[in-house]
Amino acid sequence: MPNVTVYQYFTFTDDAGNVYQDGSLTAGLTIAAATGEVFDRTYDVAQNTIKEILNDDLIADFDFLFISASADSEIMLLCTDGGNLSGGNIENAFCLKLTANVPFILSRDDARNMGNMDGGFGESNYNAEVETWETNWAEDHIDRIEFYCPGSGGAKVRVFAVT
Repeated sequence: MPNVTVYQYFTFTDDAGNVYQDGSLTAGLTIAAATGEVFDRTYDVAQNTIKEILNDDLIADFDFLFISASADSEIMLLCTDGGNLSGGNIENAFCLKLTANVPFILSRDDARNMGNMDGGFGESNYNAEVETWETNWAEDHIDRIEFYCPGSGGAKVRVFAVT
């Protein structure tokens, strides 16, 4: 079975000189990849343009994901692409802001969606669903990732995924 090795380390010194650190630059974390299928692509994305950078047609799922962009940008992670309320498999998306040249890493594509909502749109039903996500949301995976660069000049974004 192929493996991905990731090295993670941080250090932070506050104004009083206290140092906080964790991780390692020499001992890697191993992530098992199921098949060794690789997706590796760099996109040149213009300013204020949405670009789909990964989907189920490009790689069915992933055991490791690495995204890095040359400019501050945003990604949208979509679970249950094409789902709907009546099908009991609502689409869910989450957007994250990325800092230029700071990689975004996931060690799997497993996710949850609000697919079991009972159709009641009242505040109490919504709150009950959100507050009990760990038991009420359906298990699924990330189906699509979109990239957006609002800053001037656009960005180069590298996407590396392996399964």
